[in-house]
Amino acid sequence: MGVMNDRVKNIVEMEERLDKIQAAVDEAQAAIDKLKSLSDEMELLRNYYIDGEWTDDFDAHNEGKIAQDIKCGVLSEDAVYNLLTDNYSLAIYMLETATEMIKNH
Repeated sequence: MGVMNDRVKNIVEMEERLDKIQAAVDEAQAAIDKLKSLSDEMELLRNYYIDGEWTDDFDAHNEGKIAQDIKCGVLSEDAVYNLLTDNYSLAIYMLETATEMIKNH
């Protein structure tokens, strides 16, 4: 009877691991799919920041030409740059993680 209890305990523990890992994989896939679906938006934001339109909007806001009550976090000096950098770092992290996972598979 002790051997059967050990088998049951083993199955229960492995089932919990399976469920936990499957949930994490599903969440990661959903997050990656969401980011991928926003790639065109990311490109537009990058172009806005790099091509100078950001500077024009920043200057207009600082000169009082834009209503001060609108949400304008995009005009902070670091928000877009940090997002672009974070996105790049995340892509590198995903590549490194995928390579490690495949190597350990």
